[in-house]
Amino acid sequence: MRRTIPSLLILTALLAACSATDAQVTRGTSATITTEFDTTDTSPGDTVPVDTTPSDTSPDDTAPVGTDERSSTLDWKQCDNAKYAPEVECATLSVPFDYDQPDGATIDLALTRLPATGTAVGSVLVNPGGPGGSGNEFLAENLAFDPSEFGDLTDTYDLVGFDPRGVGESAPIDCVDNAWLDAHEFLDPTPDTPEEQAALDDSDREFAAGCVAHTTGDLAQYDTKNTARDMDRIRAALGDEQLTFYGASYGTFLGGVYATLFPDNVRAMVLDGAYYPADEDAFTSIRTQWLGFEGAFTNWANDCQANAACPFHADDVGARWLALRTELDQSPLPASAGRQANEAAVVDATIAALYDKSSWDPLSQALAAAEQGDPTALVTLADLYAGREADGTWSNLNEANQVLNCTSGLVGTTTPTDLAAKVDALHTEAPHFGYDVRVEDFTDPCAGLPTEPAETITYSGPAPILVTGGKNDPATPFVYAEKLSTALGSSASLITYTGEGHTSMGSSSCVSDAGVAVLRDASAAPTGLVCDQDPPPSAPDWFADLPTVDGLSPYEMEDAASLFGFPKGTYAKAFVSTASQADVTAAVKQSFDDAGWLRAAGTKIPIGDQNGDLVGELDGSHGLQIIVLGPEVMATPDLATLGRLLPKGATLVLYVVS
Repeated sequence: MRRTIPSLLILTALLAACSATDAQVTRGTSATITTEFDTTDTSPGDTVPVDTTPSDTSPDDTAPVGTDERSSTLDWKQCDNAKYAPEVECATLSVPFDYDQPDGATIDLALTRLPATGTAVGSVLVNPGGPGGSGNEFLAENLAFDPSEFGDLTDTYDLVGFDPRGVGESAPIDCVDNAWLDAHEFLDPTPDTPEEQAALDDSDREFAAGCVAHTTGDLAQYDTKNTARDMDRIRAALGDEQLTFYGASYGTFLGGVYATLFPDNVRAMVLDGAYYPADEDAFTSIRTQWLGFEGAFTNWANDCQANAACPFHADDVGARWLALRTELDQSPLPASAGRQANEAAVVDATIAALYDKSSWDPLSQALAAAEQGDPTALVTLADLYAGREADGTWSNLNEANQVLNCTSGLVGTTTPTDLAAKVDALHTEAPHFGYDVRVEDFTDPCAGLPTEPAETITYSGPAPILVTGGKNDPATPFVYAEKLSTALGSSASLITYTGEGHTSMGSSSCVSDAGVAVLRDASAAPTGLVCDQDPPPSAPDWFADLPTVDGLSPYEMEDAASLFGFPKGTYAKAFVSTASQADVTAAVKQSFDDAGWLRAAGTKIPIGDQNGDLVGELDGSHGLQIIVLGPEVMATPDLATLGRLLPKGATLVLYVVS
């Protein structure tokens, strides 16, 4: 099972792993020491078969089916998924499986809704990309815990997620079981023996055959065009006359296809981290993306190289990385579930981390640990990229991604005549990611699976569409944003994002403000806007005066507070210790007591000296919360993925400025 192109989705690796941990952090499983000076509450908040009954939806999928007045036909209920934020609601919607037979078999789409905090005047449908990304998980496990990137939009607009057809809980594509995926995740991508080559060939054949055998219905119906048609059914069922849409990564292509099919039904769109494969042959698609990852890799390597505290620091970080990749190719390390961590694990872990700058430090730590013989964190990052959960189960991201890439034409249907020369050149252009690309990979990348050319996007309507492209985006390089913006016509505005990582809303208030305005007001964004990444939160002056606690070692974890549900922009500092949770908690209290920071009666921590005078003004609002999470807590299901990124047996200590 080879990856033809990287997954095109928002891969907030650590956040996706820990989005539901927050309710446990302060409810008995952790030791928490809170200040007297908190003035705001910053603690975190408490397969479908094809249905053979006729569809009752309109047979004309291109006609507007909404109403002038909002009257949803969906039956929203409390979700039964424990991972979802409690305020999220769930519903299902029946749609035609084959739109050429609108009165035939149907499938049920799974939907989620984060209701507006005030009176809702409309809905914003969201999609995180993929293809194969779960919109329900994106909404209910990420946005619902921290919707700040959508600002005041959530005052009057419901946020609605959905699992596209073939994904998650919406008639999921089913190809192989968990054991098969475990056995094939890290197949050697550079076969040195006939056996290794046969393993790759057998993997491709078995995967495609499994998809055909185990997925109900014609696989060709699981494509982008039909997903766009489903979106229009969702719009109508929500009672929205026109669609307001946020799409990320592959979701931008999906949004463009919707605008092409239903131009009169578009109210406003934000297409973040744009992707548009028009006119690309199979090789160009691979080259464009691997060069994107190569550039992001260079930025990470240079950052680590310039920082002596980086765990993977070296005079030449790229050379050190290549040496580790070569070592694990020759001598893989044993990993969980009987797997072997080889060069594929190194590459996949690195790809995962390059999607978001907050994962750069965990990547450096994981690589350094693998050098010492412990690949746990490395495999954890690779698993996040592949959709493997900490408990050994897999989402169907990999399966849906492979099928939908083919049915939607995203792998390219032609190859250049000088393919061998171009492949050789790519090995030099992208030595860290293009090294294993071979001519034979392009013979028939969709063998056994249906494939069609990618949809052509055209739009000349008046609705405002904001397109964002990142100059350092590894997964969807900036050229795609330029192409998509041009295809969407004069109503489209293009924002250039200069920061690191994939997509930009949530990473840049400049982009977020513009995006929220487009979605809320259906007004055009300014043209030619260039936006930088927001600076990381900074510590207040008094933070440097906090007492030192013996046994705590700083642990680099950028944006650590958001991993536990605190609002973006909250400053936090992480530490690890080899001591138990109880011993670390006692040591923290003792150190603060010895320094005169504890009250005589109790464990509140006033920020001040022995006389109780404040150190600094604290802006009248700052306080400190200390969270201590022992190994047992870090091994619980909600925290297990993050726990596997830490040193074995570590207690995690988080200082959070409120």
